[in-house]
Amino acid sequence: MDIVFVTSNKNKVREARMILNGSGIRLKVVPEELDEMQSLDVKAVAADKARRAYDMTKMRIIVEDTGFFLECWNGFPGALAKHMQTTIGNKGIVALVSKNNRNAYSETAVAYCDGHTTKLFSGRVAGSISEEARGTEGFGWDFIFIPKGESRTFAELGMAEKNRLSARAVAFRKLRDYLTR
Repeated sequence: MDIVFVTSNKNKVREARMILNGSGIRLKVVPEELDEMQSLDVKAVAADKARRAYDMTKMRIIVEDTGFFLECWNGFPGALAKHMQTTIGNKGIVALVSKNNRNAYSETAVAYCDGHTTKLFSGRVAGSISEEARGTEGFGWDFIFIPKGESRTFAELGMAEKNRLSARAVAFRKLRDYLTR
C-alpha cells in the first residue's frame, strides 16, 4: 500500500519508514514544507496540514506534527517547538527551563486524509529536559529530552530504541494498525 508523506523533514521520513518497516505500507515522499497554523495543539496543526496537503496532491496522504510541552511553561512551546529550535536551540531551552521543574512531554499527531475522511493518530511520552544536550543520534530536541523511566536522552538511546519509545512511534503504529486492518 502506497501512502504519500508530505514533509520536508528527512529525519521524520527516516524514522517513519523504520517504524512502518514490514507492514506493507510504502511511503512516497512529497518534500514540501507546509505552512503551519499557529497553535500549541499538534492535533489541530496536523489536521489543518492534512486537508491542505490532500488539496495539493489529490492523493491519500499523511502529515505529521510533533511538539514538546514544558510543565514549567504551562505547555509551551507545544507545536511551536520547531520555532524554538530555530531561534534559541537546545542550549537556550535548557537554560530557560526551571531548575525545580524540568518535567515535559512529547506529543505527535499523524493525520491521514483520503479526500473523504481525515483521521488523527496520536502518541504521547512523558519525560524531562536534561541539564545539557547529550548524545549523537537524532535531531531537534532529541538531545535534551529524557523519556520517563530512562536516564538517557533520545539522542543517547539511538534510533532503534527511540523508535520503540517515542511519541512518533506510538502515533505511526496506530496509523499502521488502522491502515492494515
